[in-house]
Amino acid sequence: MNNAFPDQIYNGIILCLSIQLILIGVFKILKREKRALMLGIFCLLLGLGFFNNLFWNYVKVNAFLTILIGGGKDVLFGPLLFLYIALLNESRGSNRFILSHLSGPLLVHLFYIGIKVLFKEFYIENYFVVVNILATFKLFFLIYFLFLGILLFRKELNDSLKPDVRKRYKIFYFGLNAYFLVLAVYAISTNFFFNMGDFFLFLSRYFFIPVSLIVNTYVVLFALTESKRFRALFVKNKLFKEDRYIDEDHDISRVFHKSFYEDKIFREPGLTIDKAAQELEVSKNVLRIYLKQEYDTNFKEFINKLRVEEFKELLGQESNRSYSLVGISSMVGFQSNATFFRVFKQLEGMTPKEYQNKLGSA
Repeated sequence: MNNAFPDQIYNGIILCLSIQLILIGVFKILKREKRALMLGIFCLLLGLGFFNNLFWNYVKVNAFLTILIGGGKDVLFGPLLFLYIALLNESRGSNRFILSHLSGPLLVHLFYIGIKVLFKEFYIENYFVVVNILATFKLFFLIYFLFLGILLFRKELNDSLKPDVRKRYKIFYFGLNAYFLVLAVYAISTNFFFNMGDFFLFLSRYFFIPVSLIVNTYVVLFALTESKRFRALFVKNKLFKEDRYIDEDHDISRVFHKSFYEDKIFREPGLTIDKAAQELEVSKNVLRIYLKQEYDTNFKEFINKLRVEEFKELLGQESNRSYSLVGISSMVGFQSNATFFRVFKQLEGMTPKEYQNKLGSA
């Protein structure tokens, strides 16, 4: 820590912000939801970065602390911010999509930490070269993911997000990216113009540190208000126009799979989209959009297909041989014989009786 004024004040504020960011980050990570995970890791790394700046004299001589809270982790800020915004669309939530955007910056960070810990003498002798290479990578990734973010808003989010929500996420994404870009350029400049040390020290103490306190206070407030309970005070639950929205605290994919494939709620006669949405604790518009995006179908067709597949499975079981075709169809949720025969023929290309005969001959 630097004990010079105003650094004493800065250190106290930074320490408080660090603790808040780390706690928020851990809380978000423990939610085990991919979008919250991106914001959680970002807040955690940001908080640890403050600790590194405060106690760098201890960190630099300890390999464990270097790995845990050492510098270089800000190379991950660009992809983490992008993924947090991109995952507004749940269809992008695959591990492959996430890893494809994180792998490059993560490898750069691991390579930097590896040199710093395993080849300490080389790192000290070539300090400026290594640090400048890292800073260049930071700058590259920030520009790259900033460009991806611009495309994302233009092609999708500008039209789908509600105006107040769109403004909120634009300020968060582009504001932080602009801030980190300026920091990256500043870091490179200090390494090239080291003869201007007094000027950069003045600039850091009276401009960059105060700005960083403001920016990171904003991150704390933003992360808090992204939680469902706080969000209701600042933005509406529905983030998307009309029938599209995202809820960070609700994983529709998990609940959907449990309700339809484990609990088999489709076997309930007279099941409507309203009842199903109530079971999933989402609006019927969200369920409708989810079915369209994930299965390219509507609710009625989806339910009928599940019921026909369930009918076929029950028909092949020895314990159901005493039931008629109509009896088994009612067990899977069909209320009308005519509807059952029509839907089965449409999906399977044969009547239920023909299917039963085919099953028997096999």
